[in-house]
Amino acid sequence: MKKFKNLILASTLFLLISYYNYSNSPKSRVIFCDVGQGDGILVIDGNRQMVIDTGPNNKRMAECISRYLPFWDKEIEAMVLTHEDNDHSGGVGSIEKSYIVKKKWKNTELLIGDIINLGNINLEVLHSGQEGNNDSLVSELLFNGKKFLLMGDVDTSIENGINVGKVDYLKIGHHGSSNSTGEELLKKALPSEAIISVGKNNSYGHPSEIVVDRLVDHGIKVRRTDLGGDVVVNSF
Repeated sequence: MKKFKNLILASTLFLLISYYNYSNSPKSRVIFCDVGQGDGILVIDGNRQMVIDTGPNNKRMAECISRYLPFWDKEIEAMVLTHEDNDHSGGVGSIEKSYIVKKKWKNTELLIGDIINLGNINLEVLHSGQEGNNDSLVSELLFNGKKFLLMGDVDTSIENGINVGKVDYLKIGHHGSSNSTGEELLKKALPSEAIISVGKNNSYGHPSEIVVDRLVDHGIKVRRTDLGGDVVVNSF
């Protein structure tokens, strides 16, 4: 009987702590999850969520989601996969084991100009199609008045042709590869912060020192998942 009472007490305490943490956490957040060498973004608008890419098949995106969602929320309202390579879409299975994904789009199902709307979350497709890394989506996330430019894996040949204006945050293309994030893009987008989603000590040498130096030269604050873990942009 005593063990049962202790179990009830522990469960109640866990529920109270979980609810307190949820009640006191920002209700609008964009999290660039530390998924290793890959991309995975979680956008939270109150009790609604959009996942943009899932990282590789290493369960780290599912773990990231569980860090920021209350344990009782098992629905993800929207999922967008910008690229079919494993480092962008390999984590779908582990996420779907724990969460119900209500709507899901692949890069091949979206065209330039398409907009996915979820409450205060608006995701507009700026580029779609072609082959290889350049078939990944480039999109602009407009969320509570802030603009996030999400570059997928495209190189400078695609960057230079994208119609984009000033943004607040830039998710660097292709994990900081030297063939992405050119001068023309930075002059058009003028971001105040750049996020590089990249694995620690990866075999590709990402991010390129050329790209990092270019960002610094433009006065852009750089935040990296390999150095700081999840990059969180809280409510604004």
